[in-house]
Amino acid sequence: MGKNKDAAIGFGVIIVIIVIVIGVVIWAMGPGETESAEQDRTDTQELSYMEKFEIKEKEVLDLIKDYRGKDNSGLTLTEVIAMSMLVAYPGEDIIKNPSTVLGWSALPVNGNPDADTSWDAEFYLETYRETTSFEWTVDMETKTIYPKNENGKEILDLLND
Repeated sequence: MGKNKDAAIGFGVIIVIIVIVIGVVIWAMGPGETESAEQDRTDTQELSYMEKFEIKEKEVLDLIKDYRGKDNSGLTLTEVIAMSMLVAYPGEDIIKNPSTVLGWSALPVNGNPDADTSWDAEFYLETYRETTSFEWTVDMETKTIYPKNENGKEILDLLND
């Protein structure tokens, strides 16, 4: 009976150690930064250039992706681009094709995310067949989008008609 009691104690100690280790790992990971914690941080310290850039870039890209034309109705800019891909690649899911590379980017026109109200935004697409981009200039003060290349103009024309 002594061996069973020792084994039970040993097993209990192992369980306690595992629970403590898991607790420490969860505690160390923390709950993540919440919006209020992020707001507290921005209130108490200066944001770095990259943090400012990322915040502004997200604002610009959100505006352009959700743009619905001058009357703010109908499809979004992103939906119109997706439809144009369906036409260009009938019967294919070009987005899920492993050779397809695509993405969004935005840069302040004069390189200063604090001072610039104009940003250049781009959706780029590289497929097995072509490389193309849709480019716009976004005025964040007026929330106006201007075409920067012919592809960008075609999409805006579809949305604004």
